[in-house]
Amino acid sequence: MSANRLHRYANILLSLLLISFLYVTPTYANAASQPFAMQAFAMPAQPKLSSFDASGQLQLLKEPQAKVKLTKDTNNISKVRRFKLFQLPRFEADFLQQGFDFLPLNGELQISDHPFWNLLLSKGKIWFVSATQSQVVIPISLQEKAANCTHNGVLSFIISDRGQVSKMAFQFAGQTCAYLQFQLWGMADIAYQLKPSAGLALAELKTFTNQHQLEQQSHLPLLPYSQLQLDYPALSQQPFDPSQLMPAEALSVYGVIIDGKHYRGGCDTPLGSMPLCDSLLLPSFSLAKSMMAGVALMALEKRYPGARQALIQDYVPACKSADWQGVTFEHALDMATGHYQSATFDKDEASSKMLRQFFLKTSHKDRIDFACKGFKARSAAGELFVYHTSDTYLLGAAMQAFLQQKQGAAVDLYRDLVAPIWQQLNLSQAVNSSVRTLDAASQPFSGYGMMFSSADLAKMLYALADPESGVVKQLDPAMYQESMQQQPSQRGLATYDQNTFYQNGFWALNLTARGLSCQQAVWLPFMSGYGGLTAVFLPNQTIYYHISDGYVQKWAEAALWLNKIRPLCGDAAS
Repeated sequence: MSANRLHRYANILLSLLLISFLYVTPTYANAASQPFAMQAFAMPAQPKLSSFDASGQLQLLKEPQAKVKLTKDTNNISKVRRFKLFQLPRFEADFLQQGFDFLPLNGELQISDHPFWNLLLSKGKIWFVSATQSQVVIPISLQEKAANCTHNGVLSFIISDRGQVSKMAFQFAGQTCAYLQFQLWGMADIAYQLKPSAGLALAELKTFTNQHQLEQQSHLPLLPYSQLQLDYPALSQQPFDPSQLMPAEALSVYGVIIDGKHYRGGCDTPLGSMPLCDSLLLPSFSLAKSMMAGVALMALEKRYPGARQALIQDYVPACKSADWQGVTFEHALDMATGHYQSATFDKDEASSKMLRQFFLKTSHKDRIDFACKGFKARSAAGELFVYHTSDTYLLGAAMQAFLQQKQGAAVDLYRDLVAPIWQQLNLSQAVNSSVRTLDAASQPFSGYGMMFSSADLAKMLYALADPESGVVKQLDPAMYQESMQQQPSQRGLATYDQNTFYQNGFWALNLTARGLSCQQAVWLPFMSGYGGLTAVFLPNQTIYYHISDGYVQKWAEAALWLNKIRPLCGDAAS
């Protein structure tokens, strides 16, 4: 049987199951004994528009029990009963129907009362089932509290023109999380209240609709990754995709951005392709060290010249001790505060001390105390790179205090500086929020915690690669040029070898040390995140990226492959 026919049958089976729940209430003990293929949740190839406006409020009535297939749990999180790891958080959410689109009014990170999960809802789909019924599918992401691990799934139910709803099917099959992986599925009791136009006033409705249209219209043209080799035949001589570097199941999404087009692959799960890949939300992990902390300091330097040389201890009371004298904002961004226990790459970052006293802490006081006092000063600031996420958190706290001194105590570093810089690209609502401490301080994490769709990420990377973009125009030119390796005399600090450097939250690799044959060194800037996140900037606004969770950070092979169409030797800074 063909894949398309299997998809059609699975979709029909799911719809019939949901319709049966709408009219009768049998126990259906075996209804969710096995998960569906993910494509059962996809909109039909030739859908009809819903015959009524299904805008309204969805409410998950109670935490449903679910069935689970646990495939990886490195830290034994599932054994902690109080975490209720395999129960969904309860929520209420308002949705606006716009044609086939089913839009959450709140697409930002939602803080739940669940002991382990927060959640995000993304743009879903709604289509005709009958004159009085429509089917809804909504992407949902569960995110670990105070962390960035993200598990993606879908919710689906049938709704009638009177607001009657079936049980809600839910299923999670994909994630970007190196240490916790599972499939989760089940049925849940829900309530739904129909609200014309989601209860929005006319002006609010117009604003929301316009924002959605701008977001869609500003996406880079999207093509399948396989099209890349057809558009650039030189690449077909030796085809490449990231699954040559890592297990295919580790890949969430990947792509190449070239000539203003986004060639995307991935969105695969053990249960088949994830539907609504455009709405799939991805965590930043340490890409935020570039896209949040790096962008923030470059923006402050642009607005307030000299901000990069501001002293940490002038803005963070916990760092008032003598061994923080002379340590600047830029030193912290460069991971060169001079404070460390071991200079061996990643030894401090991966230590149990860092885990227990920093990463697992949810209050700003605990985190900032560790950032200031967790490691003694052992060398002069600015001399030695030692990777510490706590340094980036410290910088975020210092920059927030700096900005508040300039603009008032109510100003927030992420909400009022970083997010607006990115949102000029008309991104999804998910970019408006970041993981924060779970206390009154609500300090953004700076070193990780952003969220975005693959379309968001493509636009963000493309803007960063363009020195004439509106995003880059808000950044200090000198710092930007350093970050993009456009100043040969300012490579940054050596990291784990003499061919990999770091500055301003960005990495750089000498590609001639990885197989590129050129007379001079070719340095490529890149961003890197925990578990296997990579974004590489090649000349001519060409970008390669992959979001994965298989602990594979390699990407040189991709750059060497793209070198076949855009030779690097003559274009990159030497």
